[in-house]
Amino acid sequence: MHSRPGRLDRVALIGLGAGVILRYAEPDSRWTVYEIDPAIAQVAQDPALFTHWTESHGSPLLVVGDGRLRMSEAPDASYDLIIVDAFASDSVPLHLLTREALSLYTRKLRGDGEVLFHVSNRYLDLAPAIGGAAQALGLKAYTASGETMDEAAAIFPSRWVRVPRLSAAALPPSNWLRVIPRPADQDWSDDRSNVLGLLRPVRLVRERISEALNY
Repeated sequence: MHSRPGRLDRVALIGLGAGVILRYAEPDSRWTVYEIDPAIAQVAQDPALFTHWTESHGSPLLVVGDGRLRMSEAPDASYDLIIVDAFASDSVPLHLLTREALSLYTRKLRGDGEVLFHVSNRYLDLAPAIGGAAQALGLKAYTASGETMDEAAAIFPSRWVRVPRLSAAALPPSNWLRVIPRPADQDWSDDRSNVLGLLRPVRLVRERISEALNY
């Protein structure tokens, strides 16, 4: 989903999971991976279970702990790209998408770097919250989806939001659409958030709850 021109030598990743995204690392690039759960980190690094870490073309460095707190320890202007991939589960770490969090990320970027959020989620539409935080900082957010949705085949598109550090940066390709936050979603902060306002249509939520109860 990333189409920024130029080489990405320094990348930060918040949320390791199985480490699939490390497959996109360019040769000899340096990736700093922030993962809050030591058990997940251990599983992802075990080649008997997953080989994404060991077969990555980059040089991943693991930092265990809360991604936002640990990233604050990194020097400013450290990364070409910051990927936040921690929102797929039912427990969403909202402190990773507030105005203060986005301000931190942009300080850690250099040049025309940008933040890329993976916001695929069964119940919440997180793009407006990120758009509101970006707007509060004088930035612009854009969103796009991956493959076409096919409910019959149980295929749902991945969704991404990108926030360039420089508001005057080149516009993304045409498949990226500007996120226009609603008034209720503007200026998400550590002190103010509205999770209920991000719920997807009630019908879809009810379907997912029914599926869970009948599992």
